[in-house]
Amino acid sequence: MSMQTSSRRTLALSGLVLALALMCAIALSGFLLANAQQPWIAERAAYLSHIRGQFARIADRRRTEAVPRQHSADWDKLLLPVMSTGAAGAQLQGRLSEAAAAAGARLIRARVEPQAHEGLHQRVAVSVAIEAKADSLRKFLFALEREAPLTFIDRLDIARLSETGQDGASKSSHDDPKLAVSLQVSNYMKAGIVKSEQ
Repeated sequence: MSMQTSSRRTLALSGLVLALALMCAIALSGFLLANAQQPWIAERAAYLSHIRGQFARIADRRRTEAVPRQHSADWDKLLLPVMSTGAAGAQLQGRLSEAAAAAGARLIRARVEPQAHEGLHQRVAVSVAIEAKADSLRKFLFALEREAPLTFIDRLDIARLSETGQDGASKSSHDDPKLAVSLQVSNYMKAGIVKSEQ
């Protein structure tokens, strides 16, 4: 019996020593692994700090851009002065009428569209219908684009007009046809208190 007891004790002691050695090995490997990952963790922390700084700068920039800024004198020349929306629409209609007459186009309609706020400015839009030959249309569009205030052509539809002769039959000039042009143009008013008409 004593031999069995002593071999059980030896076996138990060996098992205990083996378990302790295994636990030490696991602890040591965890320590070595943690030390090996230290530079990587520090690098990741520095990268995250850098990213947070970038997001903070972007957020600050967006906050400052949301605040109305003073425009330069050159920019102000490109915008309509602050006035009532009706006066702004009438000014744009007058400009379209003058450009059509100077280009040799026939103005059929110029209707002011409902106004819309877009950011810090108020948009003034007019729907226009003209009849013109290709060269007159080119001159009309060029006049709109080259003079201040800045005019945007939002929509442009062009169709060939069929003309009727004295006998009532339709005739069409293939060399220089007359065109029916429908377009929407817009200007923007300066930032400020816009008086709207009641």
